[in-house]
Amino acid sequence: TVKGLTADEESLLEQMQSYRSYTRNQLDVATGFDKNKTIRLLRYLQAKGLVRKVGQGRSTHDQLN
Repeated sequence: TVKGLTADEESLLEQMQSYRSYTRNQLDVATGFDKNKTIRLLRYLQAKGLVRKVGQGRSTHDQLN
């Protein structure tokens, strides 16, 4: 548990711990969040230095730092 995270941010991070990297669509399915919510949460987690984006275009994945 990382201090200062919302329950949704925690849920997304927990899901990401299962695999090395995820596409945004895979995270939508795994968490049940809609596309916009997943994108917003990933941006917050990137700003906090917990997640990084790897690749470009359709090959973009998000990974834990």
